Formats: sequence, C-alpha cells, structure tokens
Amino acid sequence: MKTKLEKWIKQITVIMFFWSLFLVSAWVSPVMEEKSRKGYVFFIWGITIFFCVLFLGRTKPDLKKAICENRNPIFISAVVILCRIPLFDHIQRWDAGQYYYQLGTACEKFDFSFRSFYDNFRLVAHPTLGASFFYAMGEFLDPREGKGVFAVILILTVAALLCVYQLLQDYWTDFNEKEALAATLMISFVPLFLGTCSYFNVDYLIFIFFIFFVYEEYKKRYILMFFWLCVLLMTKEPAVIVVAGYYMVLAFKVFFAGKTAITNRIRTLFWDSRIRVLLGGIVVYILYAVYQGSLFAWAGQTKIADTLKSAKNGSVKTNYFGVEWKYILCVLKQIFSLNFTWLLVGAAVCLSLYLWRKKTKIKVNDSAIALFGAAFAYIAFFCVYITSALYRYHVFTVQIITVLSLIIISHALREVDHRVSKTLFLVFAGIEILQTGYSIDPVSNLVFKKLDTGNGFILQTTNNENYFGDGLVYNAQYLGLDGILDKMFSEVGYSEKMQIINPGTQAAGTQLNGNGERYIVKWNRDSKKREMTDSDEIQSDLININIIGSEEIFGKLPYSYSGVKNADNLSDKGIVYFIPYYQEDEDEKLAELSELYYIGECVEIKKGQWKVRCYELTKKDDYEGFSLNDLGDGKSKTAYDDKETVTWNQVEMTENRDVIQKSDIVDVTCSAFYKGKEVPINYVGNYDNNRITMCIGSNLYLPELEREMIGKRIGEQIEVNCKVPDHYPSAGKYQGKELTFVLEPLQIVGIAEDMETNRQEQVALQIESSAEEYAFRYWDIYENDDEVSAVLNDVDNYYHTYARKAGESFEEMLTRYFGISEEEYYKRIQKLSKMVLVKQEELNEE
Repeated sequence: MKTKLEKWIKQITVIMFFWSLFLVSAWVSPVMEEKSRKGYVFFIWGITIFFCVLFLGRTKPDLKKAICENRNPIFISAVVILCRIPLFDHIQRWDAGQYYYQLGTACEKFDFSFRSFYDNFRLVAHPTLGASFFYAMGEFLDPREGKGVFAVILILTVAALLCVYQLLQDYWTDFNEKEALAATLMISFVPLFLGTCSYFNVDYLIFIFFIFFVYEEYKKRYILMFFWLCVLLMTKEPAVIVVAGYYMVLAFKVFFAGKTAITNRIRTLFWDSRIRVLLGGIVVYILYAVYQGSLFAWAGQTKIADTLKSAKNGSVKTNYFGVEWKYILCVLKQIFSLNFTWLLVGAAVCLSLYLWRKKTKIKVNDSAIALFGAAFAYIAFFCVYITSALYRYHVFTVQIITVLSLIIISHALREVDHRVSKTLFLVFAGIEILQTGYSIDPVSNLVFKKLDTGNGFILQTTNNENYFGDGLVYNAQYLGLDGILDKMFSEVGYSEKMQIINPGTQAAGTQLNGNGERYIVKWNRDSKKREMTDSDEIQSDLININIIGSEEIFGKLPYSYSGVKNADNLSDKGIVYFIPYYQEDEDEKLAELSELYYIGECVEIKKGQWKVRCYELTKKDDYEGFSLNDLGDGKSKTAYDDKETVTWNQVEMTENRDVIQKSDIVDVTCSAFYKGKEVPINYVGNYDNNRITMCIGSNLYLPELEREMIGKRIGEQIEVNCKVPDHYPSAGKYQGKELTFVLEPLQIVGIAEDMETNRQEQVALQIESSAEEYAFRYWDIYENDDEVSAVLNDVDNYYHTYARKAGESFEEMLTRYFGISEEEYYKRIQKLSKMVLVKQEELNEE
C-alpha cells in the first residue's frame, strides 16, 4: 500500500510541477502586473519542490552510466533538435498567425483566476485549454517573440518521440533498439510533422498529447494517464474523435477477451483502469460543455443542429456534417498520397497480404490495434465533417499511419533479416528529409496542382484552389515565402513613406502586414525582418507596413467602374510585386497602374526556390488635375471624374420570402464566361468561392446584373449577357468584351434602408485634342498677365517638391519621368500655368 501511495504521490507531483511551471512563468512574465498579490504561486511552487525532493531525488544519479545506457535516446534528441531549430526563424502567418496572436493576448489578460484562463485561452473559440496551458509557459517568458513557444514545442516533440521509441520496443510491438531508433527517426522526419513543428497550430499537439496518454497507459500510471487524457480532450474538437476511436477498439478487445458470462465481462470492462480513466475524461468534458453552455462554440455553432446546415443555404459556408464527394476525395488524397505516404501504405498493405498468406501473425498488443481505431475514426470524421480541407489537420492521422506501417513492414522483413528493415527505415528517413524541403514525390506532384515559385514549385493541397494560404502547408517549403518577402523589403529599402501595392488576387493570402484585427505584422528596419507585434506597440525600430490592393483602387468585376478610388490614400512612392503562382498578368497590371504611377525598372529578388519581381512606383504629378506629360505628344485624360458614394442602413428582413426585391442585400455567387470559357478569378469575383454580397438598387454593380436579380428566387441560377465598359483597367483583356455572368442568389441577409447617393460635383475637362493645343487656344488670354507669374512660381515649387518626395534630384526627375530637358521643362510649366488659369475661369463660370 505504501508503494502504491508513493506512486500516486509521484504522479500528482508531476502534475503539480506542470501547474507550478505555468504559474511561475506567468508570475515572472514581463506582461504581468501586480505580481505581489499572487503569493500563492510561491506556496504551490514550494510544495512542488518539497515533493520533488522527497520522492524524486532519493537516489543519486550516475551521470556516466545514464549516458551509456541512453545513447540512442540522446542521439534521437540531438537529431530532432538540430533538424528543427533552423525552422523556427520565421513569423507566424495564416491560421497560425491568428492562433499565436490570440495566445499572446490571452497571456496579457491572464490575472491568475480560473475565469481569465477559461475566457482567454480557448483560442479561436476551440477548446484549446490543454494546448494553451503548455504553449503559455513559453509565451509568458518570451512574449510576442515566439522563441519561448517554440522551445516548448521542441521539448514536447522530443519527449513524445522518446516515448514512441520506447513504445515500439516494449509496448506496441517488440522492435529491437536499432529498429526502434531507425523507426523513431523516420517518424520524426515525416514531412508534415517536421514542416509544421514551427507552424503554430494545435492540430500538431493532438499527436503529441496522444503519445503521452498512451505512454502513461504503458507505464500503468493512471493518474498521469487521466491528466494527459484531459489535456488531449482540451486541445481541439477532433481529439474527442481520436479518443473515441481508440477506446472503441480497446473496449471491444477487453469485452471479448474472455468467454465468461456477459455480466462478468461488463464488470471486467468497467474495472479496467483504462476504462475508468476514460469515464473520468468524459465527466471532465461534460463539465466543460455545461460551463460553456453548449457542446460547440467554433464558427458560432452553439447547437448540434447548426452543424447540419450546408453551405448552400447561406447559414454557414463550412463546418457542417454532410456528404460532399469532392471534399471526401480531397481529404483521402491528402492523407494517402502526399509526401510518399502512398509508398509507405502500399508497402504495408502488400506485406500484410504476404504475411496473411504465410499465416504469420504480427506481434502487437491491444493498444497497437486500437491505433487503427483512432486513425479510422479520425479519417471518417473528416470525411463527413465539411470544413476547410487543410492537410495540417491530419498530423495525427499521418503519424499513426506511419507507426502502423512501420510495424507491419518490420515484421514482414524479419523473414529476411532484421537489418533490412533498419536500413530501409533510414533510407526512407533520408527521402522524407528531402521531401520536407523540396516536392520530389512524383505521385504528390501528379495528384495536386503545382504552383510556380519562380525557381521551383510548391503544391496547392486544399480544395480552394484560389486561396494560397494554409493549403501550402504540407512540408517546410512554405517557410521560403517569408524569406523572399523579407529580402524584397530589405532590397527596396522599405520605409514608412512607401506603400506596397498588391496586384489583383495577390491581396489574398500574402498577409504582408498581418491579417487585419486577427494579428498585426510590422517591418523591423534594424533586423531587416517582419515581426508580429501589438497594434498599440510603439518601437523606434518597427514601422507600419502600408498596403493597398489594386482592386481597392480600380475596382473589379462584377462591380461597376466609377473611376479611380482611394486616390487620396496613395503614397507618393510605392512598390508593386508579383509572386509567380498568383498568375497575375504583369503587363496588364503595370498598364493599369500606369494611369496613376510612373513605373520603374523591374528588380528580381531571388532566394532558394523563390523568386519575385517588383517595380518601384512613383505617383504621377498632378497639379490641379494636369501633368507635364499631358503637354507632350500623348492625349490628355479627364482631369476630374464625377464621384458617387452610396450609403444605407442595413436592417433585418422580418418577412419570410425568397423573391428578391429592390433594396434587398443578397449573398450571391458570381462567375463569368467569355466565349464559353470561364473568366479567371484574376478578373472576376474573389478567392472566397466567388461569393459576394450585393445591395440591389445601389448601382454599385454592372447595371444589367442588378436589373436581372429583381424578381428572381433564392437558389435560382441567373445568366446575364453584359458588356464590360471599354475603360475598365482591372478587366484587362476583357475590357469592351461581352461576358456571360452566372449568378446564384444564396440568401437575403438584410434590407437596405435610407439609401442615399452622394455626388461630388466636379467639372470634368473633356479634352479631345492634345493638352498642348488646348493651352495654345487660350494663349493670348493670359500672355502678359501677372497671374501667370504667380501660378508659374507655384507650379515650379510643386515640381521641386515632387522631386524630393520621389527621392530624386530635380534633373533626374526630368529625365526619368518626363524625358525632357530643363529648357523644355520651363516651356511646359508656362503652358500648364495658363491651362490652370483657364480652368479656374471655367469653374467660376459654372
């Protein structure tokens, strides 16, 4: 009894040790305030130290002996750490950025109360309290920098792989030391597992915590097993499926292990310590759901019924249960074909058949068989739960498939020689390392879409081919994107006076300055790298990254074209850059931007497999609507456009109808076709499955589209032939062409009330002849007028200031942007001055 009690106390001490680390790391954190009032932290820490000394430090360790006896674990630890440290030198982006930013905010808001822990550490509304508990230890010590969190990930990863090493020898199966060493290294090098170790996501920890859970089952330390089960369940919703699948097989094996009466089997089942651990975990999860007030909280789904609504009814676009064959195929392709998994699974299946024919049994225990149940349940769940088809969700599945495949392959090759499996595992581990940095898997490259990176390619692995974000995370190649973008910022000498132009669809997924309120990224002029930071953080070395999309300037179909927008928000200096896989037509985009900017020479930035092309932009001169270039051989353009802004108040629709009326606000999918071929997303729609929200009657869209929508029903497909305006810069080669638009209304989301159109009345100088001819037409009016001299001085000052803002000398500006001599310059500003006076006179007449 004494030995059993000591065993319990030791397990409780380990749990207290983790809790103490969490509290102390919070107490010493730079983000914490009023630390002195949290004295109980030291009380808990003191008790933990006492028990550690009492129960864990009774024998003096023999360091030399320990090293000799654990050479393989030490070697595994060293290799795992050395292979992962280079991957930690990047910022978090896409979903990882949102998760990490929320973790930092949670740490800042933590006040040592349970309520603050519960409210803030459920990242992105997922039940991530277990994952956040460990992540926060590192974040408290190194807030917003990432190094502390990465240290925690590294420690957990090493610990989990050491557990795998021992489980392969003594629990799941009977690998010898060398086989277990080779297999563990191979598991550690699985490209998804290795590539996402530095990508902040809780899916990664499902596998880690599951291994700890099984390891404690192997050690029969059921208090710690219960602890890791609770941590696992509080990592993310799919962890519940993992536990359910694992225990279904385990319970089946226990129940049918004997041939006794049913009542005895039931009694045996519930007296099994592992089953009682499960019952305790169920109670904890139920208490969590009760405290939360619902079983679900993700994506605003608080009821089970919410998860049964499909994308087409407009309620939710993803996150629902259903059968979508295209989605299921995508999930299965990800799991079984990416990163040489097909080769591993194929070998395992073939060798299983070989063993079956020879009637050779594979030596595995109940836990190893239960791994099949966990993996199957996880795969089945993701086949019927329709969400974003991201490969990183399947870290657990891919790792368990790898473990099971290695067990089967090893037992089959024992018929030949133990050394064969060990050598094969090491060779495959080398292939995995290559696949982590380069896409060399021929099947993956055949099954998934290749995206050009300039000096190589990366695969798009998700079902949304128009959004280049988390779908690129399948090995470590995506890390190169940050490297090439940081290098671009450095080489162009980015400063707070500059503006980055995202051409077309490139605004989606690049996230140069973060992702809105989800997380913020700034440029560190000293370290020459972008860094995640707080919105209100002011540091001399950090500057804001000013970005605007070309669609924000010129609009995009199916919106109507009403001239340049946001012109007042454009900086004098800018950079436009092109990432190859967005496939934006460079010439078209430069022609589009040339209406507002002078385009510099192309600069190619190269780093590894990545290459981007960028151009320096200088905002065109604009003195009272005129430019020096208007006075050359080219035709002058409209100096001013009539600007319209439409405003309304959105209210809920109270009546139950599905027929669209004027002033309805409607969610619509929109695509367009030219001569039967779909127009690319670069010209029409958006990356969100071409889903837009239309306010009928606002005149914000092509007029034919709004007219055709009135009277149509929700779900009805509408085809409209519509001519694109002759001058619509973002439409590129489709300007002036007749397109067939296909609209499908999804849902009436509201009613627009008090709609007002505000017109900014401005005189538009429609000059059909050249500006120079226009100037001479009124030459004699102001030939010797003193007003000309006054305006002339102001114009001259304007262009000298313009040169300074452009970062050029006055002479360089004349040559580079206007191609004229200083003598010609003075002739032109005289003409421009007279044109300004003429325009002022016409305005006065109006």
